[in-house]
Amino acid sequence: MKTKIIGTIFVLAVLAGGIFLLSGKSEKASKKLNYNFAAAKDEYYGFSAGGVSGRINVMGLPSMRLLKTIEPFRDFGYLNTDLHEPVFSVTNGKPDGRKLYVNDKINNAVAEIDLKTFRATRVVELPTVKGAHHIAVTPDNRYIFTTGEFSGQIGVIDADTFKVIKEIFVGDKELRKKAVIGQNRFGAIPALSVGDGDHKHEQGTQASCIDLNSATDYIAASPKGNYVVATDRYKYPDGTSRLHVIDVEKLELVKTIKVGMAPHGVDISPDGKYALVSDKLSGT
Repeated sequence: MKTKIIGTIFVLAVLAGGIFLLSGKSEKASKKLNYNFAAAKDEYYGFSAGGVSGRINVMGLPSMRLLKTIEPFRDFGYLNTDLHEPVFSVTNGKPDGRKLYVNDKINNAVAEIDLKTFRATRVVELPTVKGAHHIAVTPDNRYIFTTGEFSGQIGVIDADTFKVIKEIFVGDKELRKKAVIGQNRFGAIPALSVGDGDHKHEQGTQASCIDLNSATDYIAASPKGNYVVATDRYKYPDGTSRLHVIDVEKLELVKTIKVGMAPHGVDISPDGKYALVSDKLSGT
């Protein structure tokens, strides 16, 4: 059987869709009930991050069989982890099935998984980026970018050497100067008592994710690899949030764009002309 590898599969979304089909009464839905997924020949692998389980679940598609679980950070001695976003290595902008990268939000780290052996080969921790929530790989597979939700930063990892080469701060520099160090479950992070209206996320201490006027979250690379864009769900006084634009060649912040409130996702159009941002708290 020829096996292919495709992008991250969100299991709950698939199951929710199945429930919808089962409850429908259309002829099309009825035909779906007659399809035997359990007996299907799998043509694809699906990879799903397991959050605080610390696992990557590998599924066969379309059968949805659980084929294997990978614990990439446990292999390197990390016991408490929070995995969020598996992303494939790419060649000429297309997933090549060689490597899988995944971030650990608790340990502020990124792991590399070899898809020949399904074992983690390397792990790197980011020195000051806290709350590594999402990652993006440039089309030439040169850089891995990760957002720091609790430190207002974007980390840059060299995919070849698997070393952190830069951490780009996009928050309020004046607030950063006044910051003290607080502790939460993500370790020591800069902490300030900064109000954020209805959109404040305390982590059990004085340290919250909006302490430095920045909470970088979702991230995407442009098709040509010249820019990376990252959402920032911090709510500014005017009730809006921001999208940060990073120049990949310079590895510098070159533009900050006002968007709706609390952006919760970003994608770039195939021609690289537009960034599409979904704003969770403003419905825009």
